[in-house]
Amino acid sequence: MECFRIIGDKKIPKKKYNTQEEAIKEAKIINNKPNQIHKVVPYKCKVCFKFHLGKNKTILKHDNNIYKTK
Repeated sequence: MECFRIIGDKKIPKKKYNTQEEAIKEAKIINNKPNQIHKVVPYKCKVCFKFHLGKNKTILKHDNNIYKTK
C-alpha cells in the first residue's frame, strides 16, 4: 500500500523519511521559508512505518512578515 495525497483527480506520493531526525531537519528548512504559513511537523505513518511531513494548525510568524499591513 502506497502513501499518497489526492490533489484534484491525481494521486501524488508523499515524501518518505527513514528517520524522525531526517524529517525534523526537513521540517525546519520548510518552516523557515518566509512564504510558509502553516507549521509542518513530522509524523510516523501507520501504513508504511516511515515519516512524512504534515501541516499543523499553528500559524507561523516570521520576522519579515509578508502579510503585515504597512
